[in-house]
Amino acid sequence: ALSVIKDCRVKKYRFIPSNNNMWIVVGKKGEYLTIPYLFCSCTDFHINVVSRRKYSFCHHLLAQAAAELMEYINTYEVEDLKYITFMREWSP
Repeated sequence: ALSVIKDCRVKKYRFIPSNNNMWIVVGKKGEYLTIPYLFCSCTDFHINVVSRRKYSFCHHLLAQAAAELMEYINTYEVEDLKYITFMREWSP
């Protein structure tokens, strides 16, 4: 998670004018949609957090939360009209 933060791989997309946010964490094998403290689209989350209940979160969720607390994120403002396009690209 620290390397993700250090390499500036946590992205926050703020949609304007709705002010909705979408968080993307760039991992080793792809980009993952995260919902802070709740969900990640990575395989590890589905296997080890949801199915096996081995962990409470994956390293993408940890990186997102830590980056937000440290205010070490890349923030992009995007028009609301692009929200559906973004969701199609990053939804599981």
